[in-house]
Amino acid sequence: MRLRIGQALAGLAPVSLLLIAAGTGPRTLDISDSIELSGQLTLEANYRKLEERLQTRALEQACGTEIGNEGRLTLDEVQRRFIQVTRVSTRGRVLRRNWLQAPALLPDGKRVSGALRFEVACVEPRPPAFSLTLGFADVPAGDLEPRLFKVGDELALTCRASTAARAMLFGLGADHQVIQLAPSPLLPALDLPKDTIVEVPGPQASYQLILADPPSPGLHLEAVKLVAFKGDVLPPPPVTPRKIGVITPEAFERWLLGTPSEVREEATLVYRLGK
Repeated sequence: MRLRIGQALAGLAPVSLLLIAAGTGPRTLDISDSIELSGQLTLEANYRKLEERLQTRALEQACGTEIGNEGRLTLDEVQRRFIQVTRVSTRGRVLRRNWLQAPALLPDGKRVSGALRFEVACVEPRPPAFSLTLGFADVPAGDLEPRLFKVGDELALTCRASTAARAMLFGLGADHQVIQLAPSPLLPALDLPKDTIVEVPGPQASYQLILADPPSPGLHLEAVKLVAFKGDVLPPPPVTPRKIGVITPEAFERWLLGTPSEVREEATLVYRLGK
């Protein structure tokens, strides 16, 4: 079986994350911003999206963020949050918030703006629950250069955890949609034995991951994320495993933040896709 997933995956390179030290004690921050109005959402949903954006910025400013080789790449907001969001969010907590400027449409009718005051408490980042790696089957470990794929290329991944874990696999495409690759009809389960390389697709797999046309011409940045849970923990996935499901980045983010962070680790690859 050939699966064309070009709009859900893209050229990947291992992302090595480094924490920036957080400050101590609660901080008060006034954050203002605007976002492009999405015609696919209600006005209230656009306001909630703006509030989430303001909170993410407050947590980043108060408690630090993460950087890695993705810092050399030009990432938009969706791509950055797909790679980094859970690490940032687990390092701080919003104690209070109040609107300084209620969310409202700008005069051009194309953007929503607002301003919030946050009181944020930062927490020391916990040690990793375990180590987790995601790579290309034919690329040596430690090669950090973003790889260029062409339409029709096959994607072959390797996964490895330092402890027995159960995992899920997702891709973010140039169309800003997230596809759930595992669990799915192609790969119902992705279990990682301790210190063992697991290939996706595996040697006996009856399918291939074939990159299809991106939504527009040119080079596109895409990403794959491996989410693993220590031991036998495996929360319900965001999409039913009976199909290869596509969800919005916002829905994926809400799901991920609701999973148990104390036993969860993530590994991400980014890559470029062109003709």
